[in-house]
Amino acid sequence: MTDVHTGTPTDTVRLTAAQQGVCFAQRLDPADPAYNIAEYADIPGPVDAELLRRAVNHTASETEALRSTFGERDGVPLQRVRESASLAVPLVDLSGEEDPHGEALRRTRLCLAEPADLSAGPPARMTLYRLSPSHHLFHQQVHHLALDGYAAVLALSRIAEIYTALSLTPNTPPALRPAGSLAALVDEEEAYLASERGAEDERFWTDHLVGAHPPEVSSGSRPGKRYGTVSVRRAYSRAETERLKAAAKRAGTGWPAFVMAALALCLQREQGVGEVLLGLPVTGRRTPAARSTRSPMSTGSGTSPSMVLFTADALPLVRVVMSSPFGRPGSLPSRTLGPVPRSAASVPSGFSASSAGVFDSVR
Repeated sequence: MTDVHTGTPTDTVRLTAAQQGVCFAQRLDPADPAYNIAEYADIPGPVDAELLRRAVNHTASETEALRSTFGERDGVPLQRVRESASLAVPLVDLSGEEDPHGEALRRTRLCLAEPADLSAGPPARMTLYRLSPSHHLFHQQVHHLALDGYAAVLALSRIAEIYTALSLTPNTPPALRPAGSLAALVDEEEAYLASERGAEDERFWTDHLVGAHPPEVSSGSRPGKRYGTVSVRRAYSRAETERLKAAAKRAGTGWPAFVMAALALCLQREQGVGEVLLGLPVTGRRTPAARSTRSPMSTGSGTSPSMVLFTADALPLVRVVMSSPFGRPGSLPSRTLGPVPRSAASVPSGFSASSAGVFDSVR
C-alpha cells in the first residue's frame, strides 16, 4: 500500500539518526565491510538444525529489523519492513577437518570481510557449524544498519529461548512476541528533536564545539586502503588480574576506567600526539521502547559514544564524561579519576576481541 499524500509505501520507515550515520559512512565506500557485526554461540552439545532454523525465523517474525531492506526515495534513505522473511541457516559439517574449531573461526572471519547487499536483504546471515556430533558453533552476522551489538544479543537470546521451547514441544511453537516497532523509535526520536530538551542540547553542543581543533593524525599511518580490524589478545592470570584490580583501587576507580587511561597513555607515548581521544561504548537505551526494540540505536554497537579526553599535561587526572543517547555530557554524572600510575602503560596488552569482532574485554 502507498500513502496517498506522500506516495511512500506504508511499510517504509525513515532511518533513525544512528542509521543515517551508518548509511552515510557505508555510501562513502560500499565495499567496506566495517559495518558488519557478528558473534557466535559455542554450543557444547547436539543441535537440531531444523529446530534452529525454525527458531531463527520465529525470531525474525518478531523483529522488524531482520525483515528490512534498505534503499532511497528522492535521495532520502529509507528502510522497508517486509511482512515475512525466510532466513536460511545452513549446516556446515566441519567434523572431518583437522582443526574444526579453527576452521569455523576462519570462515566466520571471511564472512565478516564480505560487503553486504543492503538493497536485496535480508541483512542477516546465520550459519551452524558442526565441529562434532556433540559440539557446534552458531554464527550470527548482521549489518549495523539493521542491528547494533545490544540488539544482536537480544536477538540471539530470543533465538535460544525459542529453540529451547521447540525442543520441549516441537509441535507447539511459542506465541509471537513482537519486539517493538521501528516506526515507534522514529516517532520517539522526532519528539525529542522537537522538544525544548532537544533544542537545549543542540545549543550546548554548538557552543561547546566552537574553536575545536581537528584531531591529530599520526604520520605513521599506512598508505593505501585497507579493510578489517586490528585486535590484540592476551589472557591475564589470576595473579595479574588481582594486581590490575588492586592498582585500579589505589587510583580510586574500577579496572575498566583504569585500563582506558592506561591505553590512552600507551597510545600517546607511542604515537607522540598531544591528545588522545577514545570513543568508548556506554549503554544508550534510556526508554522502554529503546531497551526492548531490536534495532540499531547508535553507531557504537548498541551504545552511545562516551568521549574520554587525555591531554599531555593532565594525564594523571582523567575526566570521564558520559553522554546520553540524545543529549549532552551533563545528562549523566561525570567522574574525575586519578591519579593514574605511570606503570599502567603495560596494561593495554590485556585487551581482547572475540573472533567475530563484537565484544572487547579484559580477561
